[in-house]
Amino acid sequence: MGSRTARISGTATRVRTRVEDTASKATATATAARRRYQHVETAFQTYERDKRAVGNVLAGAVAFRLFMYLLPLALAVITLLGIIAGFDPKEPARLVHNSGLGKTVVDSVATATAASKKSLWVLVPLSLYALYSGGSGVIKVVYAIHAVAWGQPVTKARRAASAAFALFGVAVAILAVLAVLQWIHKQSGGLGLGAALATTVVYVAAWLLASRHLPHGDAPWRALLPGAVLVGVGFEALHLVGEFYLGKQISSASETYGALGTAAAIIAWLYLFSRLLVGSAMLNATMWERRQEPPAASEPPARHHFANGVLTLGGEALTTAGDQTLVSEARAGEDGHRRPQSGRR
Repeated sequence: MGSRTARISGTATRVRTRVEDTASKATATATAARRRYQHVETAFQTYERDKRAVGNVLAGAVAFRLFMYLLPLALAVITLLGIIAGFDPKEPARLVHNSGLGKTVVDSVATATAASKKSLWVLVPLSLYALYSGGSGVIKVVYAIHAVAWGQPVTKARRAASAAFALFGVAVAILAVLAVLQWIHKQSGGLGLGAALATTVVYVAAWLLASRHLPHGDAPWRALLPGAVLVGVGFEALHLVGEFYLGKQISSASETYGALGTAAAIIAWLYLFSRLLVGSAMLNATMWERRQEPPAASEPPARHHFANGVLTLGGEALTTAGDQTLVSEARAGEDGHRRPQSGRR
């Protein structure tokens, strides 16, 4: 029994030692990479800034606000489709079908549109109020996150009402872009790489424009470009994940767990998207802070002086001549001359 305990203890000690050695090597490698490569140092500083600001909690707050915004957004879209259906009853279903969405979504939109036609006078003011309320919540939390990232005081967002409706316009534009992308992908029958690249550029431009209206210190718009690229590329990657993987997961979760599974899958996707928004603010603030750092103080160049038979090395700010001179002054009797004989003739 004792030998078995000793073997287990020895194995645990060896495993712990191996893990500690691996961690030490990884730390040393990371430290060397941070000293050698500026991009690695920027990445580590961005992570540390995000960790200090509790970025995962901030992303959770954004995801929750976005999830709550989906209801007024869907209500507003259904109201718009109801208005379109007033001119052509088949047009809303045709638009949704051409966007490449599934039959379930098409049927749901057709049913909701038919119902919304009968109560547009109620849905229009209700949609406007819901857009203002939900959009203001999203704007406030995104505004606060950028203020925290840039080290500014968290103040009230200016022109919240106009910003809320601008958010709705951006959301509708993004949905339109996604619909066009789906249509191009369906018509081309290929991977749609050109459409994906064009969509990424649209995302980058949209977030760059939005970042200029959010707290960013005294940084110019060019300093906000890295975060915009991060959001654009990341959002397009999330879109591809949602198209080829998450859509199937949502359908499966809906069949297995009902509405709760669908909500969980959607909020997981929104959390990943929120991490991109928080990370973009942290990245921009970190890179701008690194650019503003004063250069490392360099030692003054050495100036050599030769005067009165003395060669001086180092510079002008010398402490004592005896400490900084290569040749010291000759003492009496060491230069070949006699010492003066005081008191003798």
